Amino acid sequence: MFLLACVSSSFLMAQTQEKDINKMAEFKNANYDFGKIQYGVAVEFDVEIKNISNETIVLENVTVGCGCTTPKYEKGKKIAPGETVKVTLGFDGKTVGPFTKFADIYFNDGMHKQVKFIGESRQ
Repeated sequence: MFLLACVSSSFLMAQTQEKDINKMAEFKNANYDFGKIQYGVAVEFDVEIKNISNETIVLENVTVGCGCTTPKYEKGKKIAPGETVKVTLGFDGKTVGPFTKFADIYFNDGMHKQVKFIGESRQ
């Protein structure tokens, strides 16, 4: 009985562990530097996500820290093994001086990746 309980417990723990997104996907531009931009001029860049696993990954949501950042993506997009998709992050440029912004990209099975972009806005 004890052995059965131990095996069952181990099985349940293995099922509830979150997968590591960095072992499932490669990210291009996850830390992006705009450099110097003109104040008030909107800019954007793409975060490329390539599925490097043998499983399909689902892009569930993208959240941003403020209204100055806008994400464009296909919610619920299934990313097949070997496939690459893009999440476009826009910034309105209405910050004077240096800026650092974050976006959180959520996938199935509790997987998550935080990306960052920086730059400096000049008038």
